[in-house]
Amino acid sequence: MDNNVNQASWYETTIHPYVQTATKFAGKKWEEWRGCEPDSLDPLSVLYRVILLQYKPVNTKLWFNRYSVTHIEHSDYQLYQGTWRRVWGHSYDQCAFLKEALINAARIYRPCDDEHMAAEFKSAITGLEQLKSTYLASDKKTEAQKETISSAFEHYIDIIKKSLEADSELYKEEKSATCSFVSKKCPFRERQIKALQALHQDAQELKGDQNSSLRRGCVKAMECILTTRDEHWRKAIGDTTGQGSTS
Repeated sequence: MDNNVNQASWYETTIHPYVQTATKFAGKKWEEWRGCEPDSLDPLSVLYRVILLQYKPVNTKLWFNRYSVTHIEHSDYQLYQGTWRRVWGHSYDQCAFLKEALINAARIYRPCDDEHMAAEFKSAITGLEQLKSTYLASDKKTEAQKETISSAFEHYIDIIKKSLEADSELYKEEKSATCSFVSKKCPFRERQIKALQALHQDAQELKGDQNSSLRRGCVKAMECILTTRDEHWRKAIGDTTGQGSTS
């Protein structure tokens, strides 16, 4: 009897708190992912997260939650990939969110009219190619799934290429709610954009040196700017939808 009591006491004091914490964390992450919509993502942040994939370790993927997108490296999920995918819904299907975000980025920042922004959009193609290769590398995917993945990413790359043409149909279609929101409610923050462009240029010049601390510093600085943007974006979007901040 005493032994059973001691086991129960040990569970309550040692294991139960961890279970509670894990359950709350899982619930929060599920709510964040479930609420993700293509129009709830900051187009500029998505563009640069895609660009930064080329500076990340092989097999790095994108993680989408309600108002932002970040990177998830292979070492973070390789031991529990199946569970991660089933619980959080993390799969290449989430990359469908890229389509609207890239279209919105093109319509807002118009790379067809800005050579510096055009260079950034072209660099995003490298990131998309790397992400496509990551998803295609899995031996568990069928040929049909791989064909679907290839077609989807070719479509995203085609969006980038069309965004560089001033007479593209991309610019003739009606702008989305996100484009209107950014134009009216969220300033372009020109200094942030210029800083991202300058840091990216420095990172590109050092790309051949994988061990460069300066290159890692440039990438880290870009990520800090994007995280700050995401926080402002989350608050602004939350204020307009009545959902408030999820942080």
